[in-house]
Amino acid sequence: MAGLEAKHLGGWNSREAFAQSNAYLSKVLQMKLKHDGGCSCDIEVRNGRQFDSDLLNYYMISRKPVILRGLLTKWLTSHRWEKTAFLKRYGHVHVEVNSIPYGDQYTLDNTSRGKQPTLKQYVTTHMTGTDVGNTSKPYVFDGKALHHYPQMWKDVEVPHLLQNFPLVLRQLIIGPPGSGAPPHFHGPAVNLLLYGQKLWRLTPPSRAFFTNQTAEQWFQQDNDRDERDAMMQCVQEAGDVFFVPDSWGHAVLNLQHSLAVALEFSFSKL
Repeated sequence: MAGLEAKHLGGWNSREAFAQSNAYLSKVLQMKLKHDGGCSCDIEVRNGRQFDSDLLNYYMISRKPVILRGLLTKWLTSHRWEKTAFLKRYGHVHVEVNSIPYGDQYTLDNTSRGKQPTLKQYVTTHMTGTDVGNTSKPYVFDGKALHHYPQMWKDVEVPHLLQNFPLVLRQLIIGPPGSGAPPHFHGPAVNLLLYGQKLWRLTPPSRAFFTNQTAEQWFQQDNDRDERDAMMQCVQEAGDVFFVPDSWGHAVLNLQHSLAVALEFSFSKL
């Protein structure tokens, strides 16, 4: 348990909550998940503190995914987005909640369509354990809050190496174990994971696709052999920045209660 104690949990996770989500998701996914990223990683992992914007530009141009490990240390040590402080600052903010990101754009039944609770209401209701029987877990994937609340965006410690890239979208992401995003693709983006743990599966642009299944439903299903062979997989840890290249397909499943920010860039301006 020493490795877990060393993590910045920020009040979003505990050893007990981690054990609960680990046991549940291990059963669901039939794989061993550990706090140190116990499944194999097919994505290149680099030391984020030894990375610069020129090197990131290389990965963007060559369209190679990469994980920048430990790049968010400065933001973590600010403590501003620890659970208690975050809700004190922003608990009143209304956010978009769906079973999948931007679910209103998909053909979903009425029970899955977007709702806009406050962050305090959402966290109090959905971030307090593992909902074992529900494969359509409500997920905050909001593209407005970081634009409409300047102080919230100011709180985001965007790493220096990302600051000169042209942003087109800022997204706030919060969800419990089992929530996440099913396969989809878009322009180049980074996921800044402040707290929690995420399982990623990626496919190259030629194999990218969309689905309106929830993340948990998709991760539970048996993929055909060709699809499995084309997939890359890795676990993103708290403090990591995950770069997803332009048009790469990707699906994400939260393994712990997770708080993140996703930034999309304009590839045409790079």
